Amino acid sequence: MTIRNLLTHTAGMTHGLGSSKLDQELFKLLYNETLDYKGHPDLESRMDVLMHAPLIGEPGEQWVYSASPDLLALILQRVSKKSIPDYLEEHILNPLGMSDTGYNLNQEQSKRVMQLHSKKETGGLELSPLQVPTQGNTIYGGTHGIFSSAQDYLRFCQMILHEGTWKGSQILSKETVALMSKNHVGALLGLAGGFGLGFGMIRDAQIHQGHGSTGQLYWGGYFRTHFFIDPTLNLIAVFMTQKLPHGDDYAIALNQYAYAALQ
Repeated sequence: MTIRNLLTHTAGMTHGLGSSKLDQELFKLLYNETLDYKGHPDLESRMDVLMHAPLIGEPGEQWVYSASPDLLALILQRVSKKSIPDYLEEHILNPLGMSDTGYNLNQEQSKRVMQLHSKKETGGLELSPLQVPTQGNTIYGGTHGIFSSAQDYLRFCQMILHEGTWKGSQILSKETVALMSKNHVGALLGLAGGFGLGFGMIRDAQIHQGHGSTGQLYWGGYFRTHFFIDPTLNLIAVFMTQKLPHGDDYAIALNQYAYAALQ
């Protein structure tokens, strides 16, 4: 298992979000219904559970969305000798001015957090009783758990689009962004799609089942958030909502209407 495997979700790990018996058992050990790290005081405790779970296959032989970014966060924390919040603030958040992004929010920020909604059986939406806590969080993982705003995340996407620069400052090296934006999984996701170091990507827009350009980078969240970065068209879209159950219909619609508007 390598760092590259962890960054590309090819390490043989899983996430606890699938339908297999292993995923179902992992979910009970790792999460409550809102994907809060219930029952784990810190990242080390969570990773101890994951490290004792069997792999689903040999590293590098399959692509399965996984909790490997949590292991990456633990590695980064130990190598840098800094907490993940401190590291991110120093190297990413403060340089980009992402003042509304963090694992714990102040009272003013907490009031502005979009509440989680769920779909009624009779149709329509209602507030979910399962709300993600905005304060008192002690696990700083790489998979989820950090809050942000559309404006803050747009700045991050702009930095990626501009090859690592933001307002004249080099946040990430040009070579690093190029490496992140390159397919590293071969044909494990088919001929149309691929996966870089943290992003999904469109390898061939002509055969891709959806709207977008070749080279588009994208990903989304469990509560129906989605973003894409299109270097060819110099285009970014950020879509944020908080809705269960998870689905791809909003992301598909975002791509469809954004690209249709350019025709």
